[in-house]
Amino acid sequence: VPVWAEKIITDLTNEYGQGLTSSSQSVTGTDVKYITFTYQKESPDGGVSTGSVLIFGVDQERTNTVLPDADDWEDVGGISAIYITDGITEIANGAFTYAENPNLSTLEDVSIADTVTVIGENAFSGNSKAHFNGAGQGSTLDLSHVQIGAGAFRNCAGLSYVDLTLSNQYDIGANTFSGCDLGSVTFVGEGGMKTIGQSAFAGNHLASIGIPEGVTAIGNDAFSGNEFSSITLPDGLASIGDRAFYTDTANEDLAALTIPDSVTSIG
Repeated sequence: VPVWAEKIITDLTNEYGQGLTSSSQSVTGTDVKYITFTYQKESPDGGVSTGSVLIFGVDQERTNTVLPDADDWEDVGGISAIYITDGITEIANGAFTYAENPNLSTLEDVSIADTVTVIGENAFSGNSKAHFNGAGQGSTLDLSHVQIGAGAFRNCAGLSYVDLTLSNQYDIGANTFSGCDLGSVTFVGEGGMKTIGQSAFAGNHLASIGIPEGVTAIGNDAFSGNEFSSITLPDGLASIGDRAFYTDTANEDLAALTIPDSVTSIG
């Protein structure tokens, strides 16, 4: 077992008993490797079910550290957890899109190392049961060091009522966190963000939002389906898209909203 998987395998063995651990295999076209841990556990009806855990890592002094959208693990059934360990720097577009791999229907836990600084478009889209880095209701998830692609966490409802921290440096693309039931979103760090895309945060549980300084465009439906009591818009904002803050309750708890003089277009 390689160093990057040792502790995880030990923890899994303590939890499930002795499972079947595959040998380390290379992911096509990259220096990333992966191990499959297969286990059995008693199901609620008294039977026995089989599950799998995917562990991704890189050996020392490797250069191609992008975890791609590959077919290497498409036949691994009953995936309940994914570990992306230290050394991996990027998760590619569509790497774990549920629509492309029905074996992800059982995915409940995803651990992403701090070395990951890019998560590509639709990387985890549609994994409605998945929790990320142990974040559950009322807890926090800090992705402020990560550039995140459009649709990356779309419909990941396991983020329900999680307090999310994001970077103020990167644009937020369409549907990035739509349908996630997030509890709050905070932007931190150096500026650079210019746009918040269509439906980027639609369908969450946000009660307040502060749009970062430097943002010039908010897309259609960007924050629709939330119920706001507080919205802060920055000077320099130029356009607000159709239904950007729409909700069926008409944001009845929102006492006031100041539109900056810089705004020239409202949908």
